[in-house]
Amino acid sequence: MMKTIQLGVAVLIALFPTFVVAQAPAERKAGIEVRDYPGNTALAERGEALKLKGNVRAGQAAYEEYCAACHLPTGGGNPDDSIPQLAGQHHAYLLRQMTDIRDGKRANFHADMVKVARNYNHDQLLAIAAYMASLNTPTSMLMTKGSMCKTGSGRKG
Repeated sequence: MMKTIQLGVAVLIALFPTFVVAQAPAERKAGIEVRDYPGNTALAERGEALKLKGNVRAGQAAYEEYCAACHLPTGGGNPDDSIPQLAGQHHAYLLRQMTDIRDGKRANFHADMVKVARNYNHDQLLAIAAYMASLNTPTSMLMTKGSMCKTGSGRKG
């Protein structure tokens, strides 16, 4: 009887690590890496989107009317990073962000941005993205030679 108990305990001890390892992993919240994330599109669709070009002049008019007040006429955003810099960004990136905000696939800190983006159709967003992509990166955002920091960052006054 004692040998049977000892054998049973030995088998449990031997199988316990297998039981722990074999359990299903904890459930994770869906994020951008999940295949069904609403912003992930088929590769062919992305390739077609990259080929699209907007009307820069029409985009400039819309940018000056609705975007420049917050993002600045230069597209430099706010120095405290509460309003992002748009100048120097790639056309496809800008189009994707604005489309995702408009379509409710990307949350945005500023409710006003969501309200504005909802009013644009795809061609208008394409034009605005084309104009914003044409803006030069502000010199204050450029990196100095040999530095991994933005110009002026880390300096003590």
